Amino acid sequence: MSIAVVDPADDDVLRAVWSVARAAHDLRPHNTYWAWEPFRATQRTPRSDLETVLLAAYDDRGDDRGASGGPGAVVGMVELQLFGQANPHLAAADLHVHPDHRGRGVGTALLAELERRVTEAGRTALLMEVFVTPGETSPGRDFGLRRGFSVAMEEGFKACDLGATEDRWDALEAEAAPRHDGYRLVTWQRRVPEELMAAYCRLQSVFLDEAPLGEMEIQAEPWDAKRVHERDDRLAGAGRHQIGAVALAPDGSPAGLCELSVAEADPAVGMQGITLVLPEHRGHRLGMALKIATQRALRTAEPRCTHVFTDNADVNVHMNAVNDQLGFETVEHLLELQKTWPRD
Repeated sequence: MSIAVVDPADDDVLRAVWSVARAAHDLRPHNTYWAWEPFRATQRTPRSDLETVLLAAYDDRGDDRGASGGPGAVVGMVELQLFGQANPHLAAADLHVHPDHRGRGVGTALLAELERRVTEAGRTALLMEVFVTPGETSPGRDFGLRRGFSVAMEEGFKACDLGATEDRWDALEAEAAPRHDGYRLVTWQRRVPEELMAAYCRLQSVFLDEAPLGEMEIQAEPWDAKRVHERDDRLAGAGRHQIGAVALAPDGSPAGLCELSVAEADPAVGMQGITLVLPEHRGHRLGMALKIATQRALRTAEPRCTHVFTDNADVNVHMNAVNDQLGFETVEHLLELQKTWPRD
């Protein structure tokens, strides 16, 4: 077996890497991994806020080698992200081994190469996500714990069947409306409007300060218009249709934010982004109002979307209550695994 950096311009290798991750996610109750087109576009678009390295593990046994004698079939992959700005100590990774090639040391070899790169880059914390189906064992969890990772946070990964639950929206909206009288909700699609940019950046910049993080060693990072424009360009290039809503207080200041997105290549799957209400504006049912506003907009913009998926920390009691009322149901547990090294 050999491990090499993937050139995102090499369509054949890139698709083979994507196929490994997609096959691994096929074992989950719902496959929410990237569709091919947005994966390819995202890998080919550089980012200023982090550095990405994609690695492939090849089966170099004779039967699997190409006619030219080059590397054989791609049997594993890892995507490494090195954060910047407020988190120069942090790395995150997504590691997968094709289900047909597990138990052969592929994951162990990929993790060793991953950790080598992480520590050589001067990072002292590495995060990886593992999905666990309720009532089942988790090879990914066990693999990580045996190799020095700990569970830094546990979240519920939840699905909402829009067709089965949208008849709740009117009543929930009517119940919530008197609680946020004087507030204004503004929705948008695809790109954050310039007139909302300052409010949006303020809310994004404090999100990680307000969200439950468990033991994860991650800090809030600043957002500005340049970063938002870059993100919007990247999502548009990947064919992702984003929908957002902000809540503005009676004095015009930002109070809350909610975002959803759906890929044109996989329109049935909607993914919840952040939902945030600032502490001084809580108790006005703004979280409920923002979620309904974005789900309504999503249903209109992309009627082929059947489900929205979100994840919430178990300790986030208020947001979990909102999601329960909207009809979200836990389909998996999402574990944030973390491994740390001493800082110099």
